[in-house]
Amino acid sequence: VIDSRLFDVIDLNYPGLEKAKSLYESELYYDAAKAILDYYRLRTNVTNPNLSLINITASEDDNLKANYAMDNNRFFVNNFYEDADTKKPYSLNNSGKIDWEFKPNGASDEYQKQLHRHQWFVPQAKVYRVTNDEKYIKSWISVYKDWLESNPMPDSGTNNTTWWQLQVAERLTGQTQLFEYYKNSVNFTPEWFSEFIAYFADHADFLVKYPYSGGNILISQANALAFAGVLFPEFKNASIWMTKGYQILGDEVEAQFLDDGMHYELDLSYHIAAIADYYEVMKLAEANRTIVNNLPSNFSESLHKAAEAVMHFTYPNFFDTKLS
Repeated sequence: VIDSRLFDVIDLNYPGLEKAKSLYESELYYDAAKAILDYYRLRTNVTNPNLSLINITASEDDNLKANYAMDNNRFFVNNFYEDADTKKPYSLNNSGKIDWEFKPNGASDEYQKQLHRHQWFVPQAKVYRVTNDEKYIKSWISVYKDWLESNPMPDSGTNNTTWWQLQVAERLTGQTQLFEYYKNSVNFTPEWFSEFIAYFADHADFLVKYPYSGGNILISQANALAFAGVLFPEFKNASIWMTKGYQILGDEVEAQFLDDGMHYELDLSYHIAAIADYYEVMKLAEANRTIVNNLPSNFSESLHKAAEAVMHFTYPNFFDTKLS
């Protein structure tokens, strides 16, 4: 069964999708979905600078996260462990089902927020590409489907956990990588492809509709939109995603950094994360020049002082030294 929303969100007039369009117009929907998937498997017109499919490596931590996820639904959540020595995550298993509302005793609300960023999915995908073991993609599909069923997108507005802007942005950014790692798997069927693509569009459209009030979260949100729009130009709303992402980034690079270069939230971790988001988008644009033609010109100049601020925090004594 093909999710018909695939044909609502993909622009069948996009170059390379002629076969898919013909099949769709002949009401051969499964074949049309397969043709779109085949197109994605063979396309070479976009580059994701956040990954390389040549000489892929999976770290020890990647392996731990990937395998724990299949051990009684022990999903990695940053800085929360049932056993910190072995980096063993808490189990979300409840009578054979995943309890997406689980929170360890005494844990802060941050556990629930980070749980819904799906931080174990990309490590799992890396291990899949290294091992070629289909159990990892089967785990991802099963868990993500369960999550989608248990955590539907709100009819309007955001909530404080599952569909909060930072969670949505982190999931969307991860999905731009997951697709590349998994798309050639025999388990990435036209059926699953159609469903994945439809929900990918939901995530991006959600971020366009509900911009965060400001700060580093808004920058992360814009970063995710830029990646979605640039890396998936075949979507009908791709230009909207890209334009919105760049517009936010262009506005906020001047609004969020003080005259001395420090991010206005005055937190060094947020400061570095904001710079990293901008740097990722600059690399994205450089790698996809044929698609991107409206990258704001103020990124480099505005971020110069911000980068210098990191240098001063990292090497304060060096800058106090008078050089002859």
